[in-house]
Amino acid sequence: MRLLSAVASWAFVLSGSFVAAHPACDLKAGERVQVDDLDAFLDAVEGAAVQKDEFETTEQFEQRKAKAALTSPGFALDILTDQEHAVYDADRSTWTFREFFLSGGTYNFDDEALAEAGLANAGWSYSKMLRSSDVALGSYVASNAYGSEVLVAKGLATRTGIIEIAWGHPLPSDYMARFDPKFQMPLTLRLPAAGLPDGLEMSAFEVPMSVGEARLAKGGFRFVVAGELAEPFRITYTRHIFPKIDNPRDVTVEMTYLIADIQCGILADQEGRVLTVLPTVAPF
Repeated sequence: MRLLSAVASWAFVLSGSFVAAHPACDLKAGERVQVDDLDAFLDAVEGAAVQKDEFETTEQFEQRKAKAALTSPGFALDILTDQEHAVYDADRSTWTFREFFLSGGTYNFDDEALAEAGLANAGWSYSKMLRSSDVALGSYVASNAYGSEVLVAKGLATRTGIIEIAWGHPLPSDYMARFDPKFQMPLTLRLPAAGLPDGLEMSAFEVPMSVGEARLAKGGFRFVVAGELAEPFRITYTRHIFPKIDNPRDVTVEMTYLIADIQCGILADQEGRVLTVLPTVAPF
């Protein structure tokens, strides 16, 4: 997705011209990507994130929104990764990064968060997790109507994610297409999978690397998303998961999502040196 946006008077406003890609998207292999500190970025966005209150008029909302200031809508942020999906082939001196290298995280109620924020019909959306935290809050014994008892684990899960909306593009008729990679991954792999005789087909991309370098790099790859925020910039959502006999967990899930135009994905090493840049695919 490419939003029509510009920076004027230190405020993020809509404009009539397409924005250029984030500078990080033009980096070459070996150059360093400057990644924003997530907490500092969230603090900056909080003051600019504006959602209409049910008790304010449209005119009041537009006036308040016009005063919302954001030094820059641009960002470059680390997302969560699953290092097990980075596989090295010593014979070919090549890393293969499967699509599940980009971790989706658990407790990702992005659809519900968008609906609560009034964005349910904005368009086809896609999200990834920036940060995930789970805190145990003790346990207690509970029983059902039949007298069966179970020890319930209580907890607090916090998730910080980023959502891209393809404004005006409804979900495709092929439901599974919704979960296809949103970054250009030119390879198609078929991996063994339990219960699937033909295996599981997934997308991937490759990066050549010597054995010595690969040994040092293993487990430390980063994936950075770069782009610009889109209104309403930031939304929050809270969901409670009630315990059941077969799933004895009592969890409160607190979620914060950035709303963004993600313009590219950058695979980098632990030090932030670029290995490759992946553009997004249509309609994103």
